[in-house]
Amino acid sequence: LEPPIPHELKERGNRALAAGDVGGALRHYTAAIALDGRNHVLFSNRSAAYARQGDYARALADACRTLELRPDWAKGYSRKAAALEFLHRFEEAKAAYEEGLKHEPGNAQLKEGLRGVEARLAGTGGVWGPGRAGGGPGKGG
Repeated sequence: LEPPIPHELKERGNRALAAGDVGGALRHYTAAIALDGRNHVLFSNRSAAYARQGDYARALADACRTLELRPDWAKGYSRKAAALEFLHRFEEAKAAYEEGLKHEPGNAQLKEGLRGVEARLAGTGGVWGPGRAGGGPGKGG
C-alpha cells in the first residue's frame, strides 16, 4: 500500500476541519508537515485548526512558520493577526494586518481585520473575536 502523500493528507485535513473534526484535521496536517515541512499551506491550515481548537499560541506559531516559508502571502498575515487578536495582542495584530496589506493592498480580509482591530484599539470594538480571518482553510488552503 502506498503511503499517503502530503496533498492527500492536506485534503483529508480540510475535510475533517469542514466536518468539525478538529483533532482529525490536526493529525492529518501534522502528518503532511512531517512529509513536507516546506509547504506554507500546510502550516496555514494547521494554524486555522489550532485556532478552531482555541489553542491560539500554537495557531500563532504555525502562522509565523507560514510567513517564514512564504513572506509575501496575504493569508499568512491574516492567520497571524487572527491568532494575535485572540491572544489580546491587538497592537501586534494591527501590525500583522498592515504588513499583509503591503504585500496585497486590495485584500478584503486583511482590510476588514485591520478595521476591526483598529476599532478595538479605539475602544469601540464590537463582539469579541476576529472577523473571518480565523476561519477554515478557504482560498488557497
